[in-house]
Amino acid sequence: MLRRGCRLYRDISRLLSVEIGHVKSKGTRAGINRTWEHGSLGWLWNMDSMVPARKRYHVTVRSGMPDKNELEESMCWRCGKTPEDLFLCGACGTIQPPGHSVDAYAIFGLDEASFDVDLEQLESTYKSLQKYLHPDKFSSATPEEQEISSEQAMRVNHAYATLKNPLSRATYLLSLHGCSPTSDQEKETIRDFDMLQAIMDFREEVELATDEAALLELKRKVEGQIDTCLQQMKRFFGEKDLDKALKETQTLRYLNRMHEAVEEKL
Repeated sequence: MLRRGCRLYRDISRLLSVEIGHVKSKGTRAGINRTWEHGSLGWLWNMDSMVPARKRYHVTVRSGMPDKNELEESMCWRCGKTPEDLFLCGACGTIQPPGHSVDAYAIFGLDEASFDVDLEQLESTYKSLQKYLHPDKFSSATPEEQEISSEQAMRVNHAYATLKNPLSRATYLLSLHGCSPTSDQEKETIRDFDMLQAIMDFREEVELATDEAALLELKRKVEGQIDTCLQQMKRFFGEKDLDKALKETQTLRYLNRMHEAVEEKL
């Protein structure tokens, strides 16, 4: 029993160490301003795709989420006009460099950073952006523009992966609010003996399961717990109760591991 408890403690500690990475942009090139995009939701028709339109601003001061009073307009690095499109300058058609602090929600034209995301709309916008930023469209462009297009494509892929998955979305959303687990909070979660006991009992059930029917029943059980957890997270994020949202986010990590344990044995 003690050995199993130690092994579980190590598993949970490793689980808690998982961090959601953030896109790191390269240093500013000569003549190119790094920007943060913000503005009211709009759409621009661009050839065969439709992508979010955003007013572009240069961040002069950043402390937490940028405030509009801290922003000044930026201009296209090639023609000097103010781009209305998040990715291309409407005046000269030149692709624009990624903003160093643009958030994943703005990339997909979402005005509000929320846990409740329309996944079908997210996927649809993602496919449009893939076409919009496809390398073939920049095959005859300058090496500088090809590099920028590659950076933009990687940023879109990262943002999509972050928002598509509930756990990474919750972790990212908490980070936008400056709320991420501290070592004390992690230790407190590990000391949640009811949760520890539930995980230990579930692992034992998985180990003792001898047929597919039993494993499928365990899978349905944990999937029900995940659904309940997601509803709680939606509620707490909606109420801006970040402490409870953080606790449910950590619970979701455990439930996901439990689900993986069943999947591995099926």
